[in-house]
Amino acid sequence: AAAIAEALRGNGVLTTLNLANNQIGDQGAAAIAEALRGNGVVTELDISWNQIGPTGATTIADALRVNEALTTLDIGRNKIGDEGGVAIAEALR
Repeated sequence: AAAIAEALRGNGVLTTLNLANNQIGDQGAAAIAEALRGNGVVTELDISWNQIGPTGATTIADALRVNEALTTLDIGRNKIGDEGGVAIAEALR
């Protein structure tokens, strides 16, 4: 996930990224979140089935607050719990 996140930082073309079922976990989610902060091109991101917990969901939520390009996020089938769900919901307000 770290290598993909690095590539996203310089991306000006890729609009859809499917990382489903890659077991990136919280560490990978943090790397993707950091890349999303500076990426204004990706509009669709699928990070479902990746064993992301509340910590990873919170880092994604933080990135959503500043990313204005992403319109579709699939974070289903992870272990984000109530804490992660609330963080995502609040970021989308």
